[in-house]
Amino acid sequence: MLQQAQQEGSLRLSVPDQAEQWEKAVTPFEKKYQIDVIVEEVPEAELAERIKTDQDGCIDAMMTRGTSTQALVEEKLLLGPIEPVLFDKTIQTSIQQDSVNSVGCLVPVSRYQTGILYDSTQLDLTDWESVEEYLENHVLTVPDPKTSMAGRGLLQTLVLNLDNSDADYSNVSLAQEIKTVNWQSALEWLEEHWESFVWTEDELTAIQAVTKGKAAVTVARSDLVAQIGAADGDIAFCVPDFQMAAGSESIGISLRSEHPAAALLLVNWLVTLEGQQALYDARKTIPLCEGVVDGEGAPVSTETDTNATEFLPSVYQESLLKRFQAVIEAVEKRQEAEQDPEQQEQAKEQNP
Repeated sequence: MLQQAQQEGSLRLSVPDQAEQWEKAVTPFEKKYQIDVIVEEVPEAELAERIKTDQDGCIDAMMTRGTSTQALVEEKLLLGPIEPVLFDKTIQTSIQQDSVNSVGCLVPVSRYQTGILYDSTQLDLTDWESVEEYLENHVLTVPDPKTSMAGRGLLQTLVLNLDNSDADYSNVSLAQEIKTVNWQSALEWLEEHWESFVWTEDELTAIQAVTKGKAAVTVARSDLVAQIGAADGDIAFCVPDFQMAAGSESIGISLRSEHPAAALLLVNWLVTLEGQQALYDARKTIPLCEGVVDGEGAPVSTETDTNATEFLPSVYQESLLKRFQAVIEAVEKRQEAEQDPEQQEQAKEQNP
């Protein structure tokens, strides 16, 4: 396989975000095997269609998470299974990613934790009640859930903490056990408290709002917080008692790949200790295996936070995002009506 991979000489890797950090992460691979890796960002929602149409160049390997995982498996766009041919058998991989059975066509390579980034001099978020109390007079900055897993993690936290049913989540380890019938109370609460949220286009903007003193609190991913050193001095990062999701990213090979050997070699390298170290150095991800060290030579933990839960399965994430969009549309319609006296009068007549 190595000889064939080097004959192919290159591969195109798609990632949902952080392309610059991924380029740094795969640099040791390029130097070791003399294979060029072209990294490009492809939004989660566009990945399956991009592979099907070969638009803008053929994707050989792709990082996948969330809603894209379900689409890739359902539409049979993955080469494989690739898991059985991994070189390093010490890495514990799973055929389940985002609760989707890829039958070994996807291999998890990186993990992260979502949590709260906040100014500790201004607030103390100990429990969900303290969050609601804070939002009575303040705002929470949140990156767009459609593109940010941290923003999506917040939506899931709302579901966990604002479910008015009799469901007991105290011992739930898998978020997939959350039933969609219990979501409505959380979505209604979000619509009622819409003015308490400031939505940013991306996660970096939300983080910088806190570090630059423009906001007191936001939700963020642990890897991005660590990359830019956002948790420093009075700015702290934590996973509160009311829980936030820990996520993972998996790699697969496109069924249309023109460089399958080079792509498979990259998959193998990413799950070795060398590859995991490179991912941590560039992206500050949670390693899959023991042996990764930080800049001072101290071991990096492979554990997620004790208050972590799992992300909703891929298909549920998609459904939740659709409901989130419906909330946005309802709020916009209400705001338009409030600005238009004639519509206000019509609304009064319809709802006396």
